Amino acid sequence: MSPLTASRRRIAVRLGLGMPSKVASELRERLAALLASDDALQRERFDLMQRIRQSLVELRAQHSEAGSRALEETRAASTTERLATRFGFTRREAEVALLLAGGSPNAAIAHVLGISEHTARHHTRHVLLKLGLHSRARAGAVVLRELAARAVDLGLIEHPS
Repeated sequence: MSPLTASRRRIAVRLGLGMPSKVASELRERLAALLASDDALQRERFDLMQRIRQSLVELRAQHSEAGSRALEETRAASTTERLATRFGFTRREAEVALLLAGGSPNAAIAHVLGISEHTARHHTRHVLLKLGLHSRARAGAVVLRELAARAVDLGLIEHPS
């Protein structure tokens, strides 16, 4: 009979004291491998978290940029809608009117809007007809006056006294 009691034998087995040295060394190697793999997993987890953080930073930047672009597009859309409503322009004619207000020639209007110069001339003619004017410069002045009135309404600028 063993000099150890049953409870002491169980404790010894749990602690690995009663195991053959080959089994104990194999268990130690497995434990070391598990701990090493745990370290590798921790490093991978850390690297993954860093990549996720970097991706979030990039997404926030893109989202911010997209939001700014959307705001600009919304402002441009509201401006063209206001001109279209006020003067009876189509959306494209309102875009042409804005470019006329900036003094753009037909070639520049065509390039900006991605249309032919002939089509730009056609839209310019319609803008002049709807405004009842013969001069591109005067049409630009009318559009600028309307935009200035809108800016005053929005409180962006003060009404010149």
